[in-house]
Amino acid sequence: MNNTKNILITGTSKGIGKDLAKLYLSQGFSVWGCSRSKSNISHKQYFHQKIDISKHNKLLTFLKTIKKKKIQMDALVLNAAIISRSLFLNENYKSIKENTDLNYISNLVIINFFLKDMIRASKGNIIFFSSISTSLKNIGTSLYSGIKSGLETFLEILSKEISIFNINIIIFKISYIKTGMSRSLKKAEYLKIKKKLKKHKLKSAKDIFDLISKSTIRKKKKNLFIYKDILK
Repeated sequence: MNNTKNILITGTSKGIGKDLAKLYLSQGFSVWGCSRSKSNISHKQYFHQKIDISKHNKLLTFLKTIKKKKIQMDALVLNAAIISRSLFLNENYKSIKENTDLNYISNLVIINFFLKDMIRASKGNIIFFSSISTSLKNIGTSLYSGIKSGLETFLEILSKEISIFNINIIIFKISYIKTGMSRSLKKAEYLKIKKKLKKHKLKSAKDIFDLISKSTIRKKKKNLFIYKDILK
């Protein structure tokens, strides 16, 4: 019997998604990754799909391909997102739809697809990367922060709905993570973020990985874990 654990991670071509994929592979997991571009991760237990998950029909086709292999998904890491930095006045139907389709609906589709299987197996972990922007509420982030905040609320309520099924929900409210992707952030932007932080706990993918591992060891009836950098 194959006892290998399986994890789905969205947005694995770069940044924290890529770094987490490597960490889980090093721990013997089979990692099912996807992104809009190719991945340069080379490992016999890494399976990559080049896909735009905002195209929900294509996303469902990808998920069904996994299910046909009779894979029991142990964890979902909802990482892929696009960042919109614009006054809502300057947004339009196209940009609103793009942000909503990728940052919101695609996550609901993935959760909905695997949730019944997790309930039947009485185990599973749903990990969502939100943003410190939902707390900062900076001008120019209304669309992005609103969607992230909506998913936080959804997951907090979902955690109550599925609390008896041994399924954990873990939310990370990220400010700045040191990855290859973060090098594109201008120094001035990083310093601006850093000045607002009282405690910067989530500094690297390894920090995230360790907290996920810690949270999946259930304590009493708790199944919702929220980690965030502390603001001043």
